[in-house]
Amino acid sequence: MWVMGQLHTPGRWNWTRAAILLALPLRAQEPGVPEKALAAKATFHSLQETLAAVGAIDHTFHYRDDKTGAHWTANFGMRFYNVQADASACRLDYDSQHILNGHPDPSQHMWILFHLPWRVSVTSAELAAKEEDARAGRPQWTAEVDPPTFLVMLQGPGHAALPFKSEAQAQRAAELLSSALELCGGGEPPEPGLGPIQARAEELRAAMQYLEAQLSSYGPVNYLAWGRGARRDQAHALTYATEITRFHADPQACTIGFHNRVSWDGKLMMDGEISVHLRFVEKITVDTQAVHLKRTARDRQRFDGDFLVEPDVFVVALMTKDDEVSFRTYEKDLAYRLFRVFTHAVELCGGGGPPAVL
Repeated sequence: MWVMGQLHTPGRWNWTRAAILLALPLRAQEPGVPEKALAAKATFHSLQETLAAVGAIDHTFHYRDDKTGAHWTANFGMRFYNVQADASACRLDYDSQHILNGHPDPSQHMWILFHLPWRVSVTSAELAAKEEDARAGRPQWTAEVDPPTFLVMLQGPGHAALPFKSEAQAQRAAELLSSALELCGGGEPPEPGLGPIQARAEELRAAMQYLEAQLSSYGPVNYLAWGRGARRDQAHALTYATEITRFHADPQACTIGFHNRVSWDGKLMMDGEISVHLRFVEKITVDTQAVHLKRTARDRQRFDGDFLVEPDVFVVALMTKDDEVSFRTYEKDLAYRLFRVFTHAVELCGGGGPPAVL
């Protein structure tokens, strides 16, 4: 299933990058304003108008499981608003909201900094869904999207996907984004696998800065969990409290560290420092706390059954060969952003296999 902003390496369309100024009418240069600044102002103005015109995107995914022959549909919607493109700051801000089968997710604020390296490409929603399902272990799934939707994909310090109703609109937006990158000095990051990690040092630094900014002000997460197992007649309940403080990230050493405090039913279970080398992270998952508890209990042969968790909590887990480090939040969109940035940072540090979204 495709969800905007969760995609990684989409199929690419061949498209020609053009200088935006060639398409603009000639005019006299404003006194005292450098030519490059005028070009940036015009480009960012066109970018804001192009993205603001997207508005609402609604489409239906018609899925087919080629292995079982099953068919089903899912209705997706996306709302795109509050677009602000600032040439002086080389920054794009916007708000977006996703809707699945009539149920809206919380609105989320997104931004792109054009002085950092980003790779821009165009693909269709069908191809993006196919590749996302293959990464999630469902290569037999195929989706037809009605009406057709096209995506401008950005890969760099994070991942983003901007949907458009036509390929022409997507190509125009991609050209504007590429021109903004050139004017701001961002450009494209090196292809994966080319050169040492140092060649992508700025990209890694930006990813680590984002993690540090988000997790330094993380705050406590408290929840109640009930477990009902097939081998037990009595419901079991626990009160959990977790808090991460003093989070820090070192891009040169590819390490993260933080102070972790965990208690169950008021009993302190952990209160100490944790450090993780991202080179040794083999797998990253994001799921609900209920699913996470079920998998952990099952793997440790402690409990065989389902869990209920209140309020909803989402978990991003980093797994090494011998251990697991997890981060919890009440915000679903934050959990998925952390998942994407952690995945990218691990890749830049040379660790990890294909990520898993459960």
